[in-house]
Amino acid sequence: MVDTHRQYNAPEGSPSDIGATQLNPHYYQRQALIEAARKQVFQKLASVTAMPKHYGKLIKRYQYLPMLDDANINDQGIDAAGVAIDSTTYNIYVPNLVNAPSSTEAAEASFTKAHAVGEYVFITDSAQWLEITAATAIGYDASTTGGASGTELSDAAVKALIEADTLGVVATVAGASITLTLNTMQYASSAAATIVASIIQGAQMSQRSGNLYGSSKDIGSIPSKMPTLGENGGRVNRVGFKRKEIQGTFEKFGFFDEYSQDSIDFDTDSELMMHVSRTMIDGANEMTEDLLQIDLLNGAGIEKFPGTATQISEVDDTAITYKDLLRLHLDLNNNRTPLTTKMNTGTRLIDSVTIDGGRFMYIGHELQPMFEAMKDVHDNPAFIPIRKYGSNTNTMEGEIGTVGHFRLVVNPEMMNHTGAGANADGNTTHYTTSGAFDVFPMLVIGDGSFTTIGFQTDGKTQKFKIIHHKPGDQTADKTDPFGETGFMSIKWWYGSMILRSERLAIIWSSGIL
Repeated sequence: MVDTHRQYNAPEGSPSDIGATQLNPHYYQRQALIEAARKQVFQKLASVTAMPKHYGKLIKRYQYLPMLDDANINDQGIDAAGVAIDSTTYNIYVPNLVNAPSSTEAAEASFTKAHAVGEYVFITDSAQWLEITAATAIGYDASTTGGASGTELSDAAVKALIEADTLGVVATVAGASITLTLNTMQYASSAAATIVASIIQGAQMSQRSGNLYGSSKDIGSIPSKMPTLGENGGRVNRVGFKRKEIQGTFEKFGFFDEYSQDSIDFDTDSELMMHVSRTMIDGANEMTEDLLQIDLLNGAGIEKFPGTATQISEVDDTAITYKDLLRLHLDLNNNRTPLTTKMNTGTRLIDSVTIDGGRFMYIGHELQPMFEAMKDVHDNPAFIPIRKYGSNTNTMEGEIGTVGHFRLVVNPEMMNHTGAGANADGNTTHYTTSGAFDVFPMLVIGDGSFTTIGFQTDGKTQKFKIIHHKPGDQTADKTDPFGETGFMSIKWWYGSMILRSERLAIIWSSGIL
């Protein structure tokens, strides 16, 4: 079987499938690399961690956690009374928890018997909310496995009960603590606590360890955790520190093109060599951008959904609101994510406006209509187009405007989950595929949240290696004794490492046609 490649095809001058003139390619390649750099979106935001030779393909880094952080979990803590702090109990604070026992004793008593019909119980073993339909359905003796004949509640039903303040008993099965105060539940399992905290809206999870009061902002509890020191000192107020190891790796990518001498000699386009070189480099650049975009979308530590949706498959035509963006902004602030831009105070130019400082949010063009129609909390248009402030500030390529604390940048190559949303039968106003909603991301990238990994680079930019052997003596061998074919190849290394996932945020939404 003979390999096919770029050919001229016919002596009569029929058009070749693609061809190029035999010009010095180096100028075109250099210019193409410059043009490709201008088209980069996410690579511009990253530093490049250069991997030296002879150290394998795995790069590691330590991340030291702040002492006053819930993530600083350790067993080294000693409180002000000299008592070792329990590092195996996880506290869940639930705002507006109703029908809960008023004391620890009452809670313990209620846990030794089956719950009454009509109560709502959370089973951590199966991650289910149950409404008790038989008086003897569930017992909470430590020897039980939590089997029940209750009715499982949907996520929407649980949310409705929480919003209506009618969610009653909240508990776990074997192995969990049975201590339940009015607004705080304690769990001996971090997995159980995580499940409850993720399901109950507004729930806050903290771990009692040597971080004093962690990330808490509760004015009622912080004073009691302050490290006061008595007259005689003593072994009190010991804290602990923790670091975690993050790592990343990288791989080699590349492709090539072949062409014949005739396709050079007889093609009518005198600049096709420049076009081929530019297109090849553009393709490699776009692949690198796509690889990085996938890593960023998968690495986001903050992930939100519209309405009652809790996952991609539940996203419907519910629109993201201004309040959703405001809550995301506050979450990023709480994670100490630096602001990318400062407040713009406007100019004396006609129609110039003031905009808040904020962060860049990357979206596909499918979400632009939703943002342009968005209203703020005062029912005024929330979207400010770039033409109203662009003359007095530096703007990003693709930036279209601002909403609240986010500057919107449209990336034409933004990916999506095609046909992965909720059932969309009959919907004609949103993007759908095979009867299901297409789901699009709104990606916020905080400063210092990631790095790309390069090999044999300058530590600042991505480096492509291009090899071009023109037809002639240098390509002649026993497979092509006459040297009638040439080739051009490109290869590069790519890898990434998420440094601060809590500074990467994503909101998923359907797109308006």
